[in-house]
Amino acid sequence: MNYELIGDFKSIRHHYLEFLNLIKKGNDKMSFEKWMVHSKWDDNYVPFALIDEGGTMQAAIGVHRTIMIVEKKKLNAVQLGKVYTRDDCSQMMQDYLENELLSRIISKYEHIADVIYSFGNDTDPKFMKDYGFEEVPDCSCSMNWSPIQNGTNSVVKRVNLDKPSEFASLVAEIKHSSRMSNVMNTSGDALVKAFNIMKYYPRNVFHVPLMDTTIVSMVEGKTFYLAAVFSKNECDLKRLLELVVPNNVDRIEFGFIPMSSNYKLEKKKVSKVNGLEIPTPLYVKTISVGMTLDNIKLSMLASQK
Repeated sequence: MNYELIGDFKSIRHHYLEFLNLIKKGNDKMSFEKWMVHSKWDDNYVPFALIDEGGTMQAAIGVHRTIMIVEKKKLNAVQLGKVYTRDDCSQMMQDYLENELLSRIISKYEHIADVIYSFGNDTDPKFMKDYGFEEVPDCSCSMNWSPIQNGTNSVVKRVNLDKPSEFASLVAEIKHSSRMSNVMNTSGDALVKAFNIMKYYPRNVFHVPLMDTTIVSMVEGKTFYLAAVFSKNECDLKRLLELVVPNNVDRIEFGFIPMSSNYKLEKKKVSKVNGLEIPTPLYVKTISVGMTLDNIKLSMLASQK
């Protein structure tokens, strides 16, 4: 059977309703797409689908257009999201439709984008390798922390993501924030990051008034985990840590590679946050630029899956 690829169809009612139905029947309890269609459509999210000869949607995917910053270079990038297929197809047919849709999307964007990337262990590694993607090893980024470095801890205010006004403020803060990392970072995906914060860190978002900065953080034992920093101005990371890290902490782990030289990067599989599975690994296909994929880390908050 021949399939037609259609794209950006959210203004075409019958295709949009079919798309919503595929998402609704997906086996994930909470996905970016399910959340997005019930809250606010992301302008950088472009849906694509395969339509059979009878005009029925058989598979769909969302592509997120972003800017990826790598070593201070700005690159046009697209992230491949989760593929949704009809649940009345056999597993073999679902796999075929997924690969067919992904191959067409990759072929389309490899003439437009500098980088194509995708998160998640639901992707066939052989398929990704065959289409020129490299797997970026999972890693942790950390530094030792001496309690004697700590100054007086600052008062922080927990951000209540259940309040629409505070959630909207968080999205705006992410959208207009200076970059967390010069090594590897993304922009244009504020709603994706806000969704992942709400999913993985609903009670771990804090505003630091002294620096007018928002952080996503948690403490486990003697480790302070700093998942993200959002500030409209360049943030003095050392000062921030001195203000917010508790006195019993002796290690700091980052969810990104900070603008600092005294961190340690180790290959280490991180599979859960707050008890929830996270989408790993990261697959990257570089097209028009050379990129060294060793010793890099992209925040899992940027994952559309």
